[in-house]
Amino acid sequence: MLEAITRRHKRLNKDKYGVSNVLVVMLSLILITVIVANVVLWSYQMNQLDWEKAQEKIEITYASDKSPWFTSTTEYILEIGHCIGGTYEDTWHPQDNAYQTFVEESTYNNAFISSSPSEYTILGLTSYIDGSVDDLKNDDNIYLIFGSYSSENLTDVLGNTATGTNYVSVGGNQMYGSLFISPSAYITAKSISFYGRSSSGTRNVKCIIVRHSDMQIIAITESISISATLQWWTATFSSPPILEPDTQYVLMIIPNNSIRFYYTQGFADQGHYDTSNNYNSPSNPTDSQHNNYQYCIYCTYEMDLEHRVEVEFLGNVTLASWTQATLAIDSSSTSDSVTAVFQLYDYQAGRYSEVGEDGYTSSIIGTNDFLLRKNITSNINRYIDYNGEWRLKVTCVKSTSNPFNFKADLIELKFSIQNGSDFTLSIMGEFTANIRNFLPSSIRSINVSLRVKASDNLETLILKAYNRISRQRDVIAQFGISSSFKYYNVTLLNWQNYIDNNGILNLIINDSGPDTTQTTIYLDFFGVQVIFNGVLIKIRNVGITTVHIVSLWVINATHHVRYEENRFLNSGETAYYLREDILWPKGAYMVKVITEAGNIAVSLVK
Repeated sequence: MLEAITRRHKRLNKDKYGVSNVLVVMLSLILITVIVANVVLWSYQMNQLDWEKAQEKIEITYASDKSPWFTSTTEYILEIGHCIGGTYEDTWHPQDNAYQTFVEESTYNNAFISSSPSEYTILGLTSYIDGSVDDLKNDDNIYLIFGSYSSENLTDVLGNTATGTNYVSVGGNQMYGSLFISPSAYITAKSISFYGRSSSGTRNVKCIIVRHSDMQIIAITESISISATLQWWTATFSSPPILEPDTQYVLMIIPNNSIRFYYTQGFADQGHYDTSNNYNSPSNPTDSQHNNYQYCIYCTYEMDLEHRVEVEFLGNVTLASWTQATLAIDSSSTSDSVTAVFQLYDYQAGRYSEVGEDGYTSSIIGTNDFLLRKNITSNINRYIDYNGEWRLKVTCVKSTSNPFNFKADLIELKFSIQNGSDFTLSIMGEFTANIRNFLPSSIRSINVSLRVKASDNLETLILKAYNRISRQRDVIAQFGISSSFKYYNVTLLNWQNYIDNNGILNLIINDSGPDTTQTTIYLDFFGVQVIFNGVLIKIRNVGITTVHIVSLWVINATHHVRYEENRFLNSGETAYYLREDILWPKGAYMVKVITEAGNIAVSLVK
């Protein structure tokens, strides 16, 4: 009995150890599961953060305590004076070798007289399109229009000029030919030649041009009679057709009876033949079959290389002791990049003015009106005869196969007399400063900058701003200018008096007063700039997700400051941020913007 109890006690102890082992294993498995789950969750979260970070992309496109320069968005208004070169767009960027040129004008009453043409003569093969000389008196978008003519052309051939040794027999009312591609320009087909002979006796043949894309007949030549002599035969068009550039055409023949038509080897399906047509009334060979023959047939064509318009205008002016003449021409074309040459007739030389002479000027015109002015300050009387007549020749040229129209809106010769000290200039520009997004308290001042020179060193310019409170023009600066380009900068205090709610500011350039010298002014740059109390940063979100900007840094060698920020910027959005609490360091510095995801945009500012 005691032995049995002992065995059972030992077995019970073993069972306890087994249960304990099971419990240890189970607890270990649970612990491992928890650890693995946390690792997987952490890995997923890190991958999610990495993905979100990868989708963000921001850029700092501007950072300064000043705004970008705002320049004129329209042409300057000339209250007195003339623009003789360039446009307002040439005053947007300084030191780019582009500038707008103005010349002073006489203010003497009745010191000038304007003369427009009273008649015209068409030269060369120029054609009249529309309008009359009365349309040349005002710059009002009502035109006298002339059409161009081909002034230079090239004669060439399209097709196969080889003389083959093999032939096919083409029966009466059958249409045979081959496919060719026209050159990269419009061409005028003059004739078609083919190599062959009649089977016997005399045959009549017509030649045909077929557009391959829809197998429509474009043109049919006159009928020609051929014999049994093997040679090239040529048929001409009574009304030469115009063929389009880079287009597939089939050159074909159709006889009234059997002939032999020679060929050389061609490419796949180049040959076309229709065995059921009609010589008397050829129809579109839409049911043509194909072979690999390149029939001996070609089209002789003319291709225009140049088009031009030539017109002579005649005007008249009362004779006087004229000391200046200004030629003004406002014109355009129906084609871009047309060279327009304007030549006044030189009565002393007995010819039209040539390059380098006062009566000669030129420009490149396009589809938008261009106003050209040319001042003539010496030898005025060379361009007026004893009856007060003046003549202007206009020549427009373009290297093209396409015709164009010349459209004349204004042609004017303005003659003036100098009367002592009477030359002056007044230019007004309108500038739109983007201030609507900023509080007035954030704007410290407005800067105005010019880069300008004059044709002499004796000119003084006065810069004025239109005061919207007093409705007067206030003088804000006065400076003498030289014959070399220089910058002139002005700070516009009390700026609120000069800018309206839309940010529009009107500035006026005057000279100091009439004088005896007619000065030319060269304006290279004219712009306004807003100076802020604080810093302006322009940020663009070029990523695909919304970003949360949490801080920005301003850094240089001695300045390393972090500023809190809390702004959201949507995908594709650009925004200005103005921080009045940031003091801009001097010299070169770096700006950093940091998002919640840890992305950084950096801009170096000098």
